[in-house]
Amino acid sequence: MSLLRVENLVTKYGGIPAIKGISFEVREGEIVALIGANGAGKSTTLMTISGALKPSSGKIIFDGKEIQGMPSHEIANLGIMQCPEGRRLFSSMTVEENLLLGYYSRRREGKPGEAMQRVFKLFPRLEERLHQAAGTLSGGERQMLAIGRALMAKPRLLMLDEPSLGLAPKLVETVLDTIKQIRDEGVTILLVEQNARAALSMADRAYALEVGNITLEGTGQELLHDERVIKAYLGGR
Repeated sequence: MSLLRVENLVTKYGGIPAIKGISFEVREGEIVALIGANGAGKSTTLMTISGALKPSSGKIIFDGKEIQGMPSHEIANLGIMQCPEGRRLFSSMTVEENLLLGYYSRRREGKPGEAMQRVFKLFPRLEERLHQAAGTLSGGERQMLAIGRALMAKPRLLMLDEPSLGLAPKLVETVLDTIKQIRDEGVTILLVEQNARAALSMADRAYALEVGNITLEGTGQELLHDERVIKAYLGGR
């Protein structure tokens, strides 16, 4: 069953289309990857879904409801959370304060303690750094905090924009393993990742974007072994 369906979506920057009528779906319980070079339209796609950008035309359907053009806070309240490229943490605030902002970004009843414990189970290091300013964390810890902050809102769909960017190879592996664990706990994931090999290895299905158009789609394994993908994104054989 489709949790998210995008139909003929067009988003423009200054009158110029950045995404040009793309269509794709994310089924409940999947990891779906969007791969492509810089400027392909991957981040624009996520920002349009989350409401940060307004589409020029097309439909975005989440759990049967059209959401294109809705304010971003209303989209968040439906259960869509985006973890943006570059982390975008509040550097002078503590780890705990950043996490609490994630919790209160979506209206709900109850206390944040349960959500915070769930984050600490995934990222024990954040509990150790709880009262430390976010700006003093390492790159890997900042990425953990950015993902943790999004998870505090208990999303149904978590959109991750370049989660491995700028991380050491060992940390990349840790972060990607955690993403799989998050999916296994019931959160559907839409992943934008320039590390195409890693993204396709973990994705149930994937789409390749080129200058605002979807040029290939299939299972993660199909695209991982597709000669066109190997040549364009995986550095040849």
